[in-house]
Amino acid sequence: AEERELIDLTETYLDYIDERVLWVRSLAPLSLDDASAVSEAIGGLLTVSGWLKTGRSVWRGVREHWLLLVAGAAALLALVVFRMRLGRRITAVNRARKDVFLGTLEVLALSALLSVTWPGLIALAGWTLREGGSDVFPRSVGSALLHVAFTLLPLEILRQVSRDEGLGAVHFRWPLDSLRALRRHLVWFEAASSPILFLTAFAGAHGQSPVHEPLRRLAFAGGCVLVAVFSVVALRPGAALAGGFIARKAE
Repeated sequence: AEERELIDLTETYLDYIDERVLWVRSLAPLSLDDASAVSEAIGGLLTVSGWLKTGRSVWRGVREHWLLLVAGAAALLALVVFRMRLGRRITAVNRARKDVFLGTLEVLALSALLSVTWPGLIALAGWTLREGGSDVFPRSVGSALLHVAFTLLPLEILRQVSRDEGLGAVHFRWPLDSLRALRRHLVWFEAASSPILFLTAFAGAHGQSPVHEPLRRLAFAGGCVLVAVFSVVALRPGAALAGGFIARKAE
């Protein structure tokens, strides 16, 4: 009976927490005292010994998984070689089948293929490091590169969709000025967010390390600020990106 009462009381408290407690602080706020830990973490990232271990991990990963790496590299090379042909195919489909659903699906698939090159190369390097790394440093670098690759891929797909003769302009009939503005903003957003994401993932791969945890939190906060800046610059009503859609809706 007492055990049953304890279970009921535990469930009651859990229900209370689920309904009313939105956030529980698990760490103290960042302060100036964390500056030394952040400096130490960044210094550790820049050490020669760490990158020598990374180089050895790459070699080990290549030796152990050379067949998969050759296949992945060949696929990426094929995408580079046939990149212009894929672009011409998108143009041909747009002219012949822009109002056909299968044509839209084909252009979407081709746009995704065009987007894979850089994220795929980063992912291949990250996977090699993670699989070949026997030390925390190279495995953390590999994990960080994988996070960067998986984040860049949807952004690159969106950038390809926003081509002048791409999926957005031809099949969805989105405003061309808005699409050009989106592509322009995505270029700087990808360039700025990649190092921030790398630092966040690199520090997070060390777990709750007192040295790396402040860096992870600081980098994450920087990423949030970057997203806010992108939203204000690119998505405000007066900006070219949002303005084209608003003007079209008002017509």
